[in-house]
Amino acid sequence: MGIFRKGFAVGLLFVSLASSVSMAKDPIDVWYDNCMNQNQTDAGMRNCTYKATQMWNRKLNTIYRELMAKLPPKDKKELRESEIAWINYKKHFLNVDSDTCSIGGGGGDICFEGVDADDLDITKRQAKLLEELLDNLEGNP
Repeated sequence: MGIFRKGFAVGLLFVSLASSVSMAKDPIDVWYDNCMNQNQTDAGMRNCTYKATQMWNRKLNTIYRELMAKLPPKDKKELRESEIAWINYKKHFLNVDSDTCSIGGGGGDICFEGVDADDLDITKRQAKLLEELLDNLEGNP
């Protein structure tokens, strides 16, 4: 086999492995997808989103505590300050997000479902960012 073919084969294997790893869903996402598939009413979907957000929030808090236990003092201070800023950002953004549903007058339940989904996305994204920090800290990039 030529060098090009070997390199191509190795590259293809790497891409295949990388995509299978990245395609693995977090158990919270699996639970959320199942819940949403089983609950097609507005109330049911909002409840699924609320519960998934709470699960991501618990995961975020667990990862945060792990990071705080392992970081040097300077980085602990930085992380604490960044989390306080994130909490404030999330609170204020979701207030505006919710207000736009009320101010616009035509938002209705679907608009507030969007606010719930934004809360879920923001919380999940922050948990994933903290998880990346912890993985890097533990040498598992």
